[in-house]
Amino acid sequence: MNWSSCSPDIIFLIFKKLDNKSLLTCLAICQLWRDVAYYIIETKDNMWQSLAEDTLYNKAICFKQKSTLSWQEICFNSLLWINLNTIKVKLDKTWVLKRENIKAIHMYKDQIIIIYDSIAEYFNVKTSSRVVKKPSLIDSQETEHITISLMTGNELSISFKHNSTRYSPLCYVFKLIDDRCFVIDSKNNLWRYKCCGRGYGVRFIMRTYDSPGSILTLNVFDKDVYILTNNGIILNVLEWGLHYCSVGKVEQPNFYNSPVIVMFLKHSIVYSVPCQSETDTMSVSKIGDTEEVLIECPGMTCATPHGELLLLGYEDGTVEICYPQKLLSNTSSNLKFNIKDLVGNTLEKVAIVALDVYEAEGAQYLFVATQCDVYKVILHHEKVFFSKRCII
Repeated sequence: MNWSSCSPDIIFLIFKKLDNKSLLTCLAICQLWRDVAYYIIETKDNMWQSLAEDTLYNKAICFKQKSTLSWQEICFNSLLWINLNTIKVKLDKTWVLKRENIKAIHMYKDQIIIIYDSIAEYFNVKTSSRVVKKPSLIDSQETEHITISLMTGNELSISFKHNSTRYSPLCYVFKLIDDRCFVIDSKNNLWRYKCCGRGYGVRFIMRTYDSPGSILTLNVFDKDVYILTNNGIILNVLEWGLHYCSVGKVEQPNFYNSPVIVMFLKHSIVYSVPCQSETDTMSVSKIGDTEEVLIECPGMTCATPHGELLLLGYEDGTVEICYPQKLLSNTSSNLKFNIKDLVGNTLEKVAIVALDVYEAEGAQYLFVATQCDVYKVILHHEKVFFSKRCII
């Protein structure tokens, strides 16, 4: 059957029966399908929000935290990531920030937070103008509901934006996501600090009886919390319960001394190992019988999840964006470039220390930090017919 000659009325009747994930996919197939799918979505109340939360990773939380987009714009932006190998990169030469000893960058709405020399500075992602400067901090992160500041001595300040209450637990590991902050304290207790409307709630979730500092990192997916211990065991605990169980174990001996370990998706893990030669490549395997993956990356210096994507930075200045679960099939496309090719070979310190993404309207900006500079890289997409600007 030739769908291009099929009556829009027939396509409309078929599309009305589709689930949200299939309907979102139809927006990127062809112009006819986009117009029919768009009409169906527009005729239902709050359909764009439902579409985003039902189909995008973890209810599209990362898109909302790293943009000022509407739900409709978030849906269209998610489609821009489909074909990574067609994306072109270009340096925004009007946007370069120079700082010494940069440790991390974080995106919040239309601001980028740069951490360096115990200072957190907020800058506008479009103009690079400074918004605020906060001294005496190891780290600072923010969502629409909560602001956290990590002080020297592992003291974590948790502030609820709609309430004057503040907590300051001693913290070894934390994870801030939307209206919740999960904290592993000095006794290996897991706590959840949650913004509830104009109030707040604090809940003890679990305790492990290993030595303090034995928790390497944690991740949150929906109502599940995943914890990685220093002996490679992955624990799963429900946000509301005191019970936890093991869902996997990292067997590779290289894992234990890795300087960079990041959890993403549910309990997938990427970690770095020393690069022995220029021919070294990443190794990808499944974690047990699950769909989660374990990735060993030679020469990797930083990793940042963005929805189902993984952003990787390397010691030689290479930046890579990929869909981790597609790496198992060896058929996935990815985006790969070297910051030296954009900036010039005059860079003395090219190792990538941090990466993050800002979702703009119909575009994305990738922020790349070396030890001394932060660059704004424009991700250029070929003209696409599913952009909301093409809707008549």
